[in-house]
Amino acid sequence: MKKIITLLLIAAFAVLAVTSCSGKRKSDNIGADIVNPVSSSSSSEILERFGVEMTPGSDYMNVGYSIISMDAGDIAQMDFILARKNFCYRVKISPELEDISGMSFSWENTAVTDVGGCDATAMWNEGEEGVILWNNGSITFSLSMDSGACESELISTAVALF
Repeated sequence: MKKIITLLLIAAFAVLAVTSCSGKRKSDNIGADIVNPVSSSSSSEILERFGVEMTPGSDYMNVGYSIISMDAGDIAQMDFILARKNFCYRVKISPELEDISGMSFSWENTAVTDVGGCDATAMWNEGEEGVILWNNGSITFSLSMDSGACESELISTAVALF
């Protein structure tokens, strides 16, 4: 009799184990309700929404536009390749300068400069990543590159875009 009860208990536990493991786990849906904050855009949509022309030069390659939706204010972005280097140009409607670059590095070099009559700050690690930030009183601008950075290239590309 003990053997039958033991076998019945083992069978009952086996059924419980199989049925509890066969259902869909809640962890399978982690992140399913998170909305991607980045959406594809165009230069005309960015001009309409932000009042900024993001016009690439004729030598810019693989140009792409997007808008990053954020609670603190949307950011327009133009990604491109220039002279085999990746650049990211961003704008945000903001009366005060903000770092909207997304670049979190310890900078070896910093320079205060001018972009189209606006005070600007360039920060870079020579030959590596870099960013230049400026504000015209109503819009914050950011131009970053992920490799090959130097002061003159950051400034000249920012001036050409602005």
